[in-house]
Amino acid sequence: MTKQNYSLNYGEKIVFKTSCVKRKSFSAYRQELTLTNKSIILEKYGVFNGFVDLERYYYKDIIQAIQVETSNGLKQLELYYDDKIETFILLNNEECEFKVLLKVINDQMNDMYPPYWFVQ
Repeated sequence: MTKQNYSLNYGEKIVFKTSCVKRKSFSAYRQELTLTNKSIILEKYGVFNGFVDLERYYYKDIIQAIQVETSNGLKQLELYYDDKIETFILLNNEECEFKVLLKVINDQMNDMYPPYWFVQ
C-alpha cells in the first residue's frame, strides 16, 4: 500500500483499506479501496504506480452492498444505487478479507440510520 495522496473530509476516518482491486474492466493499472466512516474511496494509480484520481461512493447513496462470484471464481463486490450498479473485483480472492470488507460497509451503512425504536 502506498502513501495517501488526498485529504479526507472533515470528521472522516479510515476504517479499512484493501489493494488489488479492479473496477469493472480489467485495466493494467492498480487500484485500491479505502473505506472510511462516511464513504468508500477508490484510489486509481497509473503508470509507475503514480496517483491519478479518486472516486467517492457515499454510504447515504448506497442501497445495498453484496458479494457475488464471477464465472471464473473471483469474488466481486457490488454496490447498488437507485439507477446503477458499481462492481469491484478483489484480485487476491481472499475470503477473510472480503468478509471484513462487507462487514465494514454494512456497519457503516447501518450507522447512517437511527435505530427502529428512535423513529417516531
